[in-house]
Amino acid sequence: MATTSSFATAVSANSINADEWFADDGTKNNPIYDAAVGDLTLSSFSSLSIPAGATIDGIEINIEGAGNPGSAGIPEMKVYNGTSWSSGQAFSAHFAKVGGTYEPGWGNSSQLWGLSWNATTAAAIQIQIDASTMDSGGYFWDYLKVVITYSTPINPYPSDDNVILKNGLTELKNGLTIIK
Repeated sequence: MATTSSFATAVSANSINADEWFADDGTKNNPIYDAAVGDLTLSSFSSLSIPAGATIDGIEINIEGAGNPGSAGIPEMKVYNGTSWSSGQAFSAHFAKVGGTYEPGWGNSSQLWGLSWNATTAAAIQIQIDASTMDSGGYFWDYLKVVITYSTPINPYPSDDNVILKNGLTELKNGLTIIK
């Protein structure tokens, strides 16, 4: 299985400084994210590279940031495949005030979020942070990253190693090929 990952390049801003959500560049996200901000939808994961024909095995969302560990209600995440939104997924850990990297935060390498995916829909994924599942507390997230795990089909006939036999018998003996 292979993976590809990307940071979002677009976010519905509401009242946050959207450009601080896009990369692990050391920039600290100053605005606090809490339920009052409302749902945020992140999109345009432009550097996802998934080969055509790949089977999507799982989707995970990773973050770096901090939160109030005593707060109730870490937001759930939803993903969109171009047709449907998934149900919300719960966070896999618990935030600490000192911050950290949470991999995976939501989903995992074998979680499809109840949706059907292909290389095109996975590369165009959208993520929604569902603020309705928060009842208190706030979070400072420095980045949010999506990771797509996929499998590629095995080509039994690689284009540069084709052997084509027409009319005849092929016999293999101890590494020797005889064509009759």
